[in-house]
Amino acid sequence: MGNLTDQLRAEFKQLPLLLCKLLGGLAAVVGFMAAVVIMTRRSNASPGDVLLPLLLTIAGIVVFVLSNRRLVRRSSVVAEEMLSAGKKRMSALSWMLLLLFAAIFLACVHFLTR
Repeated sequence: MGNLTDQLRAEFKQLPLLLCKLLGGLAAVVGFMAAVVIMTRRSNASPGDVLLPLLLTIAGIVVFVLSNRRLVRRSSVVAEEMLSAGKKRMSALSWMLLLLFAAIFLACVHFLTR
């Protein structure tokens, strides 16, 4: 019972970083979506109009990457039991999810702007 409680505590300690990672990914997707919408909907869009959404995209990616690194560092105690291949798989999963959401977003923008 103690092992289960310790695992649960460790996962609750990781929850804020997981939420930061989620919000960073969402900010990147929303910022990119806004930049694409501004560029495709307005005929006279200036580069200054697209600057704020692109900064949001960059900030989202930075938050995502930093949260991922801190999460890996914090979970090093738990991860010592895992093989390095397992760690790489978890990191690859996060990136694959981010790319999947970006692809879904691009598909939605493509079909909405037709």
